[in-house]
Amino acid sequence: MQGSQSVCGARNSVSARNAPRLLAVIALGVAMAGCQTLFPRRDPFSEPAAQSVQLDVRNRNFYDATIYVINESGQSRRIGDVVGNGSRSFQFPWDVTSALRIRIDLLAGQSCITAPIVVNPGDELGLDIVPDFRQSAYCQ
Repeated sequence: MQGSQSVCGARNSVSARNAPRLLAVIALGVAMAGCQTLFPRRDPFSEPAAQSVQLDVRNRNFYDATIYVINESGQSRRIGDVVGNGSRSFQFPWDVTSALRIRIDLLAGQSCITAPIVVNPGDELGLDIVPDFRQSAYCQ
């Protein structure tokens, strides 16, 4: 019986000696688990791409302009108005890489459709509406 007591005593003394280490390991594990939930690791290649395009318009024409975007299949979507001699930014949904044309309708009745450009989701485009469409190279 004494042998079993000494074995139990040895186990207790070993446990008591390692208790601070064991508590430190447990505390470290809990802290790391907390950090993992507070700061989850993200794979940059698995994040979804931006699903929109930004269009910054500067209207140097006297007349207000209504802006439309036209996709590859010819569908047109009104995205907004820009006052004469004003600027405005628009964001519109765009989830695939494809050709885009922009239609500009001036309040005075003139209109213009740009040549197609290839646009990717997340792109930022700039459009400068000149005072005289007849002098612009981008109208077709």
